[in-house]
Amino acid sequence: MSQVGPAVIQTGDGRWPQAAIALVCIGALLVRLPMIGAGLPAIYWHDEYNFIEGALRIGSAGITDVSFGGYGHGTLTYFLLFGALGLFFAVGRLTGAFAGSDDFVQSYLLDPSAVFLVARTVMLAASVGVVYVTYLVGRRLVGRAEGIVAALLCGMSFHLIHVTFGKEDVLFTFFLVLAAWPAATILDRQETRSGYLLTGAVLGAAAAVKYLALFGVVIPLVAAILGGLRGMRLVKAMTLTGFTCILTFVCLVPGVLIDTGNFVAWVLRLFGENTGTLMATLQEPSPWFRYLWGTYAGAGGIALTSLFYAGVITAAWTRSRRLLIVVAYPVTLTGALATLAFFGGATPVTFYQVSTIPFLAVAAAWVVCKAWRRWSLAGRAVLVGLLAAATVANVGRIVKFNRLLASEDTRTIAREWIEGHVPAGASVLVEGAVFTFILEAPQLRDNAASLERDIADIRDRGGSGRLWQAKLDMLQRGLVSGPTYDLYKVYHLGEEDLAGASARFVITREPSSKRIVEKSGRYRLVHSVEPTEPNAFYVMPMLSLVDLERINEMTLFDSSEARRIGPPIGIYEARGVEQP
Repeated sequence: MSQVGPAVIQTGDGRWPQAAIALVCIGALLVRLPMIGAGLPAIYWHDEYNFIEGALRIGSAGITDVSFGGYGHGTLTYFLLFGALGLFFAVGRLTGAFAGSDDFVQSYLLDPSAVFLVARTVMLAASVGVVYVTYLVGRRLVGRAEGIVAALLCGMSFHLIHVTFGKEDVLFTFFLVLAAWPAATILDRQETRSGYLLTGAVLGAAAAVKYLALFGVVIPLVAAILGGLRGMRLVKAMTLTGFTCILTFVCLVPGVLIDTGNFVAWVLRLFGENTGTLMATLQEPSPWFRYLWGTYAGAGGIALTSLFYAGVITAAWTRSRRLLIVVAYPVTLTGALATLAFFGGATPVTFYQVSTIPFLAVAAAWVVCKAWRRWSLAGRAVLVGLLAAATVANVGRIVKFNRLLASEDTRTIAREWIEGHVPAGASVLVEGAVFTFILEAPQLRDNAASLERDIADIRDRGGSGRLWQAKLDMLQRGLVSGPTYDLYKVYHLGEEDLAGASARFVITREPSSKRIVEKSGRYRLVHSVEPTEPNAFYVMPMLSLVDLERINEMTLFDSSEARRIGPPIGIYEARGVEQP
């Protein structure tokens, strides 16, 4: 196998790389910063809401209550956000913004914007941190110049940018890329115990954010094999890595020990679900091989994806040990996702592959830098054009994405109509609630009866209900302005829900639900709000392949392309009742 090492490219003044990576990180920050306040104070993305509420539940009821949201994600994100919110509260106490914890909770319940901005700042730091760690790993494995180019490709990749907020993927990616650093030590010095311990610990932290990180075990495995370990030496090394990974994971996901039954049930549930099932409800299932090209090219463009593939092919062709470590994880994860999509028939989605981008960027950067050294002036001009197409071209996607984030939302429009036309106190059956949170429907305010039902439901599920009790206390003290309603909440509206309801109004978000309501003959449509494109931009900021195609089709500065995003909302009133 050929050897690619840092010594090959460590030339020139040591100050320019520091300036270059600083500029790359500043650029990465600037392209992400404009979207930090998107949508506030309305929150419609359930993952983001769940992480915030989980962090707050730690403060109100202890770490066991964080499991109320389930173990669909690791709990490290909750703990990090709890720490950030604790710091925010401490600063608020010192400055007089909060008189106490009750003041903090009331502030959040009246307007969650400040709390969400704190959480988004954490994710913003993680997203820019991914860019810097990509540089460090690239420098460690293949060279300084390659690290800078890799950071540039990673920082301007729309894959990472569009999930900076509302998802934990950037945090998970940060830890996963960081795991490649000690893996390089394994390659260089196979018997070093610290390399296996550190790699296992960082992989455990990554898995405590998102379980997909378990595929990252291929990084130390490949490093050990390429470093020459075989037989029992390899088994012992990977056992040490695995033990450290599991120990770290258990420490950061204590539910494994203190809520074992619930944790196991969630893991089995996740294992039984196909990848992309949410997106499959929004569009026809795409071929499994879209994971091999479409999910990359749709978000990053043809030029960037071509560079990624050039890096993978070069690693396979040259059999460079360092490049093989870099591409091992992307190849493994993409192969697993494509296999699941093939057998499960689900729709490939871009955000599952976000964690592969830094690794592919390092491999692509090696190809670019090697070509730069060998090619003539004309060839270098072609390289510059290719890099521009792979990076600057993504600015257009960012501009259009920001425009979409600022678009009107059907749920907000419907809420305003309801508050102006539906009498306060009316009973309303709402479709689109996740547990007791209304996220995929107009976010109406609960009255006392509705809140009391929610508190009982939360306690039945094992939660404390303290945040909802605070809502009820605020309502009873007259601190809540605007109309409140007796809300009955479901996620998917079925015939049984409708048959058992005596609500005066019904709010739907699915075409199938509208058909159920209309078929019953008990309700008449009084108002509806439709998105510009019914099957696109349904769960922003997460994007489906259809969403990416629509973004790519949009013109850059055409204001006439203003869109209304969100689900189609139908508002029905019981027949025989006067329309308000």
